[in-house]
Amino acid sequence: MEQITGRKAEFQDLKFVKEKALVKAFNSDRPVVFGSKDPSGSQHIVPNHAYALVDYDAATARFQLFNPWGFHTGHPEPGLIWLTFEEITAHYDDYFVGSTV
Repeated sequence: MEQITGRKAEFQDLKFVKEKALVKAFNSDRPVVFGSKDPSGSQHIVPNHAYALVDYDAATARFQLFNPWGFHTGHPEPGLIWLTFEEITAHYDDYFVGSTV
């Protein structure tokens, strides 16, 4: 994250984060990237891979993640998946939160 943005970033284990903290970071225009587990436990999530948080739907409490490798999946929204906080913590180990860009 620091190499991409040129700004400080925080690393956290998802075991210690609350859903409100992710929403707050996203709503504060801070870049958020998740690292998937190996194995990820889902056929739709690449193991040991980075996914960027690109949207949050407060009405459904779901997060939209972007997989930069996912352009050629045949899915109508290539590289994009919607997950609940529980699904994120089930399939991802950690996350990075960057400084406001």
